[in-house]
Parts: sequence; structure tokens; C-alpha cells
Amino acid sequence: MKTFRMITVLSALVLAPLTHAAETKDSAASAMAAAQSAWDEAAKLGYWWLTTERVMKESKKQFEAGQYDEAKALADEAVLLSKATLAQAKRESETWQARMPR
Repeated sequence: MKTFRMITVLSALVLAPLTHAAETKDSAASAMAAAQSAWDEAAKLGYWWLTTERVMKESKKQFEAGQYDEAKALADEAVLLSKATLAQAKRESETWQARMPR
């Protein structure tokens, strides 16, 4: 009985990182897809920031290197940058006339 418990505990300790890695890879992939979607939406308006492009490329690089936590963090940053781009595009479309010389 004691041996069975020990094997169960050791198995859980060995398999836990593998489970976490799979979840992290999946969440990184989802975050990267969300970043690409946000980027595409901004590009449709003719707006995109080079900073966002660099962050997305670095996210893909980290993902391919197996650094899923870093890839997810960078993808999340790219989503925020794309949302800021969309906000700027909206603001510019509404206020550009105010900056024209009269």
C-alpha cells in the first residue's frame, strides 16, 4: 500500500511538467492566433505598427524554440499593440480634419 502511494506521487510529479507544457503550448498557440487576427484587423484599415510586427515575429521565434511562456507573453503584447493601433486609426479617422490648415 505504501509502495503504491509512493509510485502514484512520483508519477504525478514526473507527469505534471509534461501536462503543463502541453497547456502552455496550446495557450501560446491560441494567443498567437489572437495576435494574428488583431493584426489582420488593423491591416484592413491600412494601419499597422512596425513594433507590433517585430513583437509578433519574436513570438513566433520563441514558440518555435519551445519557449511557450515567452511566446504567449509576446503574443499578448502584440494583441494589445494591435488594439492600440485600432484605437489610433479610429481617432485619426474622426479628427484628421481638425488638423488641416484653414
